[in-house]
Amino acid sequence: MVSELEEVVRSFHAERIVVALKQPAWLCRWESLLELKLRGGVAVEEFSSFYERLTNKISTEELRPSQLIFANGSRWICFYRRWRQVG
Repeated sequence: MVSELEEVVRSFHAERIVVALKQPAWLCRWESLLELKLRGGVAVEEFSSFYERLTNKISTEELRPSQLIFANGSRWICFYRRWRQVG
């Protein structure tokens, strides 16, 4: 069965999906996104990562502790230290 999301992606020939959630992640149905990523070759990206890549800035409104905990590289750590000094 093809989901509505898969139909939209195919009709617009989308290469990337940016996910921005207002509700808790555990309430979402991830099957279509996973299917599109694994079998459809569509990039699936979280909004905060997309924003950072696009603008080369970190969105403080979307910043979560897990991003700092699982961050690769020192950029996030430097940001956190500066942020703590300001706040």
